[in-house]
Amino acid sequence: MTETTVHLVLLVIPSLVGGIVAAVNSDGFNDATERVEAWTRLRQRGTSVSKGWFFGYVVNPVLWMIVKFCDWTDGFSHRGLKNGARIAAALYLIAAWLLILYVAVMVVVAVVLLVVGFYVAVKIIGSFGDSTDRGYESMASSSASESSHGSRSSRSYKKTGMFTEDETGRTDEDGRVFKKTGMFTEDEVGRVDIDGTTFKKTGMFTEDETGRTDEDGRIFKKTGMFTEEEVGRVDKDGRVYKKTGMFTEDETGRVERIED
Repeated sequence: MTETTVHLVLLVIPSLVGGIVAAVNSDGFNDATERVEAWTRLRQRGTSVSKGWFFGYVVNPVLWMIVKFCDWTDGFSHRGLKNGARIAAALYLIAAWLLILYVAVMVVVAVVLLVVGFYVAVKIIGSFGDSTDRGYESMASSSASESSHGSRSSRSYKKTGMFTEDETGRTDEDGRVFKKTGMFTEDEVGRVDIDGTTFKKTGMFTEDETGRTDEDGRIFKKTGMFTEEEVGRVDKDGRVYKKTGMFTEDETGRVERIED
C-alpha cells in the first residue's frame, strides 16, 4: 500500500464511521454519542475558564469547535444522521487541530534552532575577532620593540574611542604573551618567537602557530599549512591597524615598549 493510499484511507475513515452510525440509527449508538456530547460540553465549559496554558490554548479550541458543530446540528430530526455527522466532524476537527499543533511545534523548534545557530555563530565570530586583535597586539609588540630596541617586552592597548584605550595585555622579554584578566591578574595565552611568528597556547605544554609579523610590520594570519592572509599592520610608532578591505584599514590599538 502506497503512502498516498494510506492518506486517502485515513481521510475517508471519519466519513465512513459517521455514515455507518447514520445508516444503522441504533438507539445504543445514539445514546452513547449524546452522552459523549454532554461530556464534551461540560469539559469545554471547564477549559474555557481554565488558567492553564495547555487546557486554555490546546484543549479548549478543539472542544469549542466540536460544541459549535453540535449546536448547528441540533435541528436535525433524524437522530442517526445527526449523531453520524457529529462523529465524523469531531474526528476531522481533532485530526486538523493535531496537524496545526504539529506544524506550530515544528516552526517553534526551527526558530529556536535558528536562534541558537545564530548565537553560536556570533560567539565564534566574536571570539575569532578577539583572538585576531590579540594576534595584532602580540605580533606588533615583538616587531616594534625588537627591531629598534633589542627587547620584546611590551604592553598592548585596544582602542575604545577616538581618544580612549584599554590595556589588554603584555609580551615579556621571552616573547610570552599575556592577556589582562583583571586589575592585577593575567593569563598566558601564547608567545612570539624571535622571527615574529605567533603561537596560541592550547594546553599546558601545547601551542598552535597562528600567524606572523614581517619586517615591515605587516600582520599575517595562518589559514592553512602553507597559506596565510594579510590581516593588518603595525606602524613604526606602534599603532595597530586592522585590514578592512583591499585599500582600507581601521586603527584598533597600539603597542608600547616596556623600558628595561
